[in-house]
Amino acid sequence: MKEAGVRFKILLFLIFPVVTGNFKGKQIMRSVAETFGRTVFECQNEMKFGSGILNDIFRYWHEGQPLEDRDLGCIFRCILLKLELVNDNGRLIDANADGFFQANGADESMTKHLIELYHSCYQTMRFPQDDCMLILEIGKCCREGVRNAHWTPGSK
Repeated sequence: MKEAGVRFKILLFLIFPVVTGNFKGKQIMRSVAETFGRTVFECQNEMKFGSGILNDIFRYWHEGQPLEDRDLGCIFRCILLKLELVNDNGRLIDANADGFFQANGADESMTKHLIELYHSCYQTMRFPQDDCMLILEIGKCCREGVRNAHWTPGSK
């Protein structure tokens, strides 16, 4: 019986960091999404996009939500520029991204992972016809990377 208790403790020791890590990752990504959400309204005032695009933004993390609309890419680009996370060419500004993710609760490891994810996504792009489509495609790729890490905000 004592051996079963030891096995259970070892199992908890091995599983607990994974479960709490995923939960913490989801909390951090929720904080990132909320920061993006606050910036959306600044971009809306400048760009005058419709409520349909707002719905697309708020459903960004939903499974099966298509990301097709060029305007959505323009809004994402506006958000990233306002937060000073990318330059005009869509390249990530690493120092700013590092500070941004850490300000939203990410530790060094998660911050590094998210920055590397963006760079990886950027490098795989075939450079669509314009900056808005580039950012939209990077957004799709990053969303998939966050899903694979099980950090999707609001998911179980």
